[in-house]
Amino acid sequence: MNPKKTDKAKPTGDNSRFEILEIVPDAVLIFDYTGNLIYCNRRFEKLTGYQQSELIQTPLEKLTIISKKERTALREAFRRVLEKSGEKKIQLVWKTRQGTPRTGEALLRASQKTGQTNEVYLFFKELTAQPRSDNKLRKTEDRYLRLFENMRDGWVATDLNGVIRAVNHAFTEMTGYSRTRLVGKKMTDITLSKWHKFENYAIEEEALVHGRSGIYYKEISRKDGSVLPAEAVIFLEKDRRDRPSGMWSIIRDITDQKNAQEAVAVSDYLYRLTLSNISETVFITDDRGIFTFICPGTETIFGYTKDEIAALENVINLFGRKIFNRSKLHSMGELINIEHRISDKFGREHDLLISIKAVAIGNGTTLYTCRDITDHKKIDRLWTLHREILEKVTRGIFPANLFDHITSEIDSLLPDALSAIFLILPDNRHIHLASGPHLPEKWKQRINILKLDRNHCSCSAAVKKAAPVFVSDIATSNLWRSNRSAALKAGIRASWAQPILASGEKQVLGVLALYFQDIHQPGNYEIQLMATLAGLITLVLEHRRSAENVLTERERLYQVLDMLPGSVYLLALDHKIRFANQRFRDKYGADFSKACFELLHGKSQPCADCPTFKVLKTGKSREYEWTLESGETCLICDFPFTDVDGTPLVLEYSLDITDRINMEKSLRTSEEQFRLIWEKSPLGLRLTDSDGRIIRVNEAYCKMVKKTAAQIEGQPLSCIYAKSRQNHILESHRRRFKDKTVKRHFETELTLW
Repeated sequence: MNPKKTDKAKPTGDNSRFEILEIVPDAVLIFDYTGNLIYCNRRFEKLTGYQQSELIQTPLEKLTIISKKERTALREAFRRVLEKSGEKKIQLVWKTRQGTPRTGEALLRASQKTGQTNEVYLFFKELTAQPRSDNKLRKTEDRYLRLFENMRDGWVATDLNGVIRAVNHAFTEMTGYSRTRLVGKKMTDITLSKWHKFENYAIEEEALVHGRSGIYYKEISRKDGSVLPAEAVIFLEKDRRDRPSGMWSIIRDITDQKNAQEAVAVSDYLYRLTLSNISETVFITDDRGIFTFICPGTETIFGYTKDEIAALENVINLFGRKIFNRSKLHSMGELINIEHRISDKFGREHDLLISIKAVAIGNGTTLYTCRDITDHKKIDRLWTLHREILEKVTRGIFPANLFDHITSEIDSLLPDALSAIFLILPDNRHIHLASGPHLPEKWKQRINILKLDRNHCSCSAAVKKAAPVFVSDIATSNLWRSNRSAALKAGIRASWAQPILASGEKQVLGVLALYFQDIHQPGNYEIQLMATLAGLITLVLEHRRSAENVLTERERLYQVLDMLPGSVYLLALDHKIRFANQRFRDKYGADFSKACFELLHGKSQPCADCPTFKVLKTGKSREYEWTLESGETCLICDFPFTDVDGTPLVLEYSLDITDRINMEKSLRTSEEQFRLIWEKSPLGLRLTDSDGRIIRVNEAYCKMVKKTAAQIEGQPLSCIYAKSRQNHILESHRRRFKDKTVKRHFETELTLW
């Protein structure tokens, strides 16, 4: 029973399965039992860029659109699926005609047809990388194996007593036993006992009488304990004398075909498989929009049952309006990812991503695939809000309506909710309403300021616990004893409160509250959303507090700078003055629209030899003197400085030292005159400190004591006297300094000889 090789044309059979495969969102390929590709749907053609005609009858080993390693893995999976008639998942990477890799998961399923060759279906879905088998391909069977070894059906040879003499490979796969374990067993040993009498009848009343039995049903006990349903036929074997010498049976595994015709079974299986592997809602209509097919599970998006949607008759009644141009669909064949908003049966809004495809399935001409992206839209809006707020606070921008912007976004993300933001007052005993633009006015007035130790509500409880509090029904909650009546009169029935905590602390900065007009239980999405937004508000509050602290410190710095005796100013790279202290403003004015070279020097161009910005390159402060055109001499100190917004600046301190320079010149003149008098004086002059150590002597004094200045200076006063008088001289000298408070003192001693 050699299987026939599949023709190059599309496989024959029930064409409805191929029509269904053409609308499946996954790429689908069909291989025959030898591994030749006999079919691929349009989704696969679109995925890879190759036409079906280019790939049909291509063996697995020659599929160049996957790598050699991928072909090995695919061949191994193909072999296992054929052997076990099961399924296998592997990862594949297809290469498009342009060379772009398409990574995804391939599901291989075996399908058996009565009287025809086995086929293997491959469903490919683009996914992220998943683990795959890297086992080597089994070597192909020896081409000289006998005919029965190549049969897909099981072949068993027995003697007249039913003892097994030989089996083929297919039968060992069916039963799970090896050849050595099967040979010598009786067929009754592996056949369930309830089928023994039927098999005996087929042997005794049919095979032995007519030379063969009819096809009969039996169940085989496999090695693993499972039961294999099978169809069998027995042929009588005769010797040369035409006497019965044994029997051989052909046994077919009918697990996939049991109690059903092959075409109906395959079509029904593919139908269930297709619907179970797609998460979208699918409709098919004719050219007028009348429904011809409605996918189960429509309640998830639309809230309507399948029968209720069928009662709407036309797809326009479901979508609310016409959402595409039919002539454009006919020219393009498919319109992908049309965004459309609908209201479901209960009035809730959903954002849909709709793909529309021209098909020909019975009376149906248009296929609609609908995916609900409402949650994705909400997440996108949440992250957009997060990004906008971060950009503002990091730049130090805190608009007055910032909290109103946040609460308005919350109300749009949760249409049933009314949001509010409360902040702790400095006394830590009250909270005040910072934002709640959509709250009823009466309720705003009631909760404008709440005393934490008196008013009973979700917010006060959240502050005390420093944890979220969810009250689904205010009418029955003990937390609302004081405010229950006012809340119900204002139309507030449920209240959730999320504390706004300082980073890394249990300190409560405020509360994010959500109010509802009906009984409302929190879901995971709402809980996560409140926690995320509370963290965002924490970020805003802490950045605002940091900005306020920076401004306070800056004002203190400016006050200190105003008290300095010199001019202080901050200079930017564009030569514009960002800040100047009072002394600078008094001297040069406060027109900071001018560049520094205009304001200070009256020039139209920057000073060619200006050294101010050198500190930004070196990162180190520097000090130098600068003489102005007016004749003033200034001591300049430059320091690298970074503003709170990250702008590099130069902090320059300028002190007028003209008077000091003149005084130093006068002092140097006086010192020179003193030195001349000292050296030219005919009197001997000696300068000593309080310890009696000689500091300086003139030439006349050296001549008097007959020693050089080098021998005297730095020595004790007693060195020029006789030893008998040295102690007396020192004691007398120190006594004169006994009552002095300074550490060192100098005296001039004039000696006449």
